[in-house]
Formats: sequence, structure tokens, C-alpha cells
Amino acid sequence: MKPSVFRLVGCGILKDEIEQVLRERQWNMESAFLDSSLHVDLDKLAHGLGNVLGNGEYRNIVCYGTCHPQMDGLMENSGSRRTAVQNCVELILGSAAFNKHLADGAFFLFEDWALNWNRVTEPVFGTNPDNFKEVFRSEHSYLLGIKTPCSGNFSLIAETISEQIGLPLKWHLADLRYLEEALLNTLAQAEQ
Repeated sequence: MKPSVFRLVGCGILKDEIEQVLRERQWNMESAFLDSSLHVDLDKLAHGLGNVLGNGEYRNIVCYGTCHPQMDGLMENSGSRRTAVQNCVELILGSAAFNKHLADGAFFLFEDWALNWNRVTEPVFGTNPDNFKEVFRSEHSYLLGIKTPCSGNFSLIAETISEQIGLPLKWHLADLRYLEEALLNTLAQAEQ
């Protein structure tokens, strides 16, 4: 069991997955999760992280990638340790699968973003369906729905999103081994 002096700070997109790893490992650790929609507003993300990382009361384990251009500076200023990944997708898929799908043109969709799709996308893209198709099809060749052991059935929502953005839908079934490995490595570094 890990000491309670550590606190895990994570993106809400993987809240269920992270909490499952914490339970299975029996890690005695507080956790705090930020809303995944903060990724579309970098000022709010920096502010939210700054607030939750606090003043050094905890030794934070930050389960984020480089989701903000100044992420490493935010971590350094708080004395926190961050998982050594680009983003939450890499935490779940692992580097090899993430990089392959990225190179193939995937847009990655977790259940959290699917369930909150309009709330996350409308502030950025508006409600014009042509905007969605133009933006997504210019950058991506398919939509990759990612299901984990913690996911519910969000297939119908993902199919609707696929139609809305004009990209074919593929699926990836993932376990939590890469997430667990990243957390183990980050904890080991934090304990040094």
C-alpha cells in the first residue's frame, strides 16, 4: 500500500479507469479529477491544474499528458510528477498502438467525450454540421472509439458522432495495463 502523502490528480476522461487501478492495487491515495472539457480551453486547464496542485501539501502524481503547452512548468512549480506520455490515449493504448493510429489519421473518442460531445465541441466548432465535417475530415481519416473495462455501451452515440463528422467509426478494446504501468513508473520516480 502506498502512503497517503501522495495524491493523484487526473483528467476526468479516465476517472473510472484510474480509480479501478487504485482500488485493485489498494493504493491509499486521495484523488482529484478535472473535467475533460478543459482541454479545449487552455487558460481554464492551467487555472484548474494550478488550483488542484496546490501549495505543496501533497506530493502529486499527475495523470496527464502534455495537454497544455506549459504542462511541465506547471508540474515543476508544484513539485509534482507527471506520467511520461503525450496524452490520455497513450496511457490506455500504449505508445505503439497510439502512434500507429495517430499516423493512420485517427481521432480518438473515449466514452466521456462521447457522452459530452456537444458540450465539448460546440464552444470550439459551433453547431454548423459542415464545420464539423470540414475540420475533422481535413485532419483525420477515421474515428477510433476506445472501450476499456470501465466503459459503458456508448456505441450508438459514437455512431451518431461518426455520421456528424463524416468519418468511419472503428473500435479498439483496451485493458488497463499501460495505465497501471505508467502510474507505477511515476510513483517510483516520486518516491526517489
